[in-house]
Amino acid sequence: MASKYSKIADRLTPKAIKQLETSERFKQPRMEQIRKIEDIYLGKKKLALITRSNVNFDSVILRGFIDTALSKVDENLSLHFGEVKPKDLLGSKKLNALYQYESGLDRGKWSHIELGGKKLALISGINIKKAYAESSPRFAFQFRNTDHYDFHMEPQGGNNLDKHLYKGEANIFRTKAEIKKAALSEYYDSAQVAKLVSKIKEKDYKRNTDFYRNKVSRFQALGLDIETNEFLGTELFNMVEWVMYAEGEWWYLVFNYETGLWVKIDKLEDCFSVAKQFPGRGPWSMWQTHIDPFLSWTPGFGDDIYPIAYTMYKLVNLMIDNLERQNYNQVAYDPKVFTDPKQLLSRKDGLVRATLQTGQSINNHLYRFELPNTAGITVDLMQYFNSFLGEQTGLTRGAKGVAETDKVGIAYANLEQVADRIGLTNKMYLQSQIETGNAFRYGCIDHLPANYAIQILGAEGRAIDTEVEREELLGEYKITVSG
Repeated sequence: MASKYSKIADRLTPKAIKQLETSERFKQPRMEQIRKIEDIYLGKKKLALITRSNVNFDSVILRGFIDTALSKVDENLSLHFGEVKPKDLLGSKKLNALYQYESGLDRGKWSHIELGGKKLALISGINIKKAYAESSPRFAFQFRNTDHYDFHMEPQGGNNLDKHLYKGEANIFRTKAEIKKAALSEYYDSAQVAKLVSKIKEKDYKRNTDFYRNKVSRFQALGLDIETNEFLGTELFNMVEWVMYAEGEWWYLVFNYETGLWVKIDKLEDCFSVAKQFPGRGPWSMWQTHIDPFLSWTPGFGDDIYPIAYTMYKLVNLMIDNLERQNYNQVAYDPKVFTDPKQLLSRKDGLVRATLQTGQSINNHLYRFELPNTAGITVDLMQYFNSFLGEQTGLTRGAKGVAETDKVGIAYANLEQVADRIGLTNKMYLQSQIETGNAFRYGCIDHLPANYAIQILGAEGRAIDTEVEREELLGEYKITVSG
């Protein structure tokens, strides 16, 4: 069945493709910096002269910093849907029970997803989450992180994603069977799907739309080659999901960048009813570690540690070079006294033949070039940078698990310092959690099947089997975050 908005889709798809390309060019300088930070975290070996030391000490520093920071924010937060009016009390209980069930470790594993998102944010400065419900083949609420390399948004949109006139996600892979099934259910336009299937000839490979090879570089940092190891054995289509404001309306569009063919178009609020309450809101939300009202792509904690990690990398390798030169330094010799210079090379129980005249001293015919020992200076500098890092970020040695003092008061102050610094990030993170909660409630309203069974706590604290009706979720609820 053809979409009633087919002509609009034909007009909007070329614009969406141009928007995607604009976003890709705009954000690439920031992606290059994130890639450098990821390379250090993943331990990618740097290019260096064969005669120079090349120990990846910066990976130890940056990875230790990121993992320590992550350990301070690893507690899972919990959402609570509170009723605004007394008549919605039962609906509130059912909604909270539904949330606990869908987000649990045996189902949605939201806590794992949140932890991964925090790590991405610490490295890149931003975390994009995707939350939406589906009813086929059964009701499920999907919640996951979106790769910053795949996400696109309006360059001057700021930190409120709802206000971005376009945003979307590339590299969403669908199998041929999934594409055809979506067409049969009339979720995708069947005529457009037929065109797409006939146009794409290359099969069985998972190829990213990666203009600047960012995702390829991430795998290469670990010595992994995804370009020659893409075979999956099933036919895949690389799709783009897009939200855009055009012709006085918010639209939701799904298309294939390679062919320029769309397969779905609809008004945004008809796909996600949360957009009726929050115009422009699609399935994505984002939060920044370094809040800026006018910037979308902001620095992260990885940027804070990057220069110090790189400096420590240089210091350690220069110290190793210095020690090696002291152990294997150059020697000047008199060829008349030492006729075979190879004997001067260090070896176990080595004998050196010297031809000396009567009264000559061997010391006058052999000179070793001594270098100053810089180990002490290097250690002092590293201690300084380590202290400087703790003062600037709040992650002191005490916070990393090495006690600086046995005094409880100072240890508590260390924790407060960490909390104060991370507290700046926490405010936007909490807002993102609330947006996820709204996506969950409205997703349930859109897709929850009739008579969905759930358990709630009764007045005596015992679990009671009951059913959730969509109408019960339409009340007024205030979302609070605890943890």
